[in-house]
Amino acid sequence: MRSSNVIKGVVALQSLLLAAVAEQYAERLWVVTMPSGNREFYHSTVSHLSLVIVFFAVAIVEYKLGLRILTRRRTGRIIGK
Repeated sequence: MRSSNVIKGVVALQSLLLAAVAEQYAERLWVVTMPSGNREFYHSTVSHLSLVIVFFAVAIVEYKLGLRILTRRRTGRIIGK
């Protein structure tokens, strides 16, 4: 298995876990602050919020991994390990 495939798999798992955690946190926050709220609006808001958080997290991880890969290509080793 190539290391790039492993990295892609790890990023995908992190994204899924982050989305699940964000949704659970938002649900608890919603129940505490607005117990009689509209559920339909809540679910669409949570879905959008989860997607935004996941996209930012993936962008940050890919940026950091990209820097490591570029560094390895230039010097032949990964800095930071």
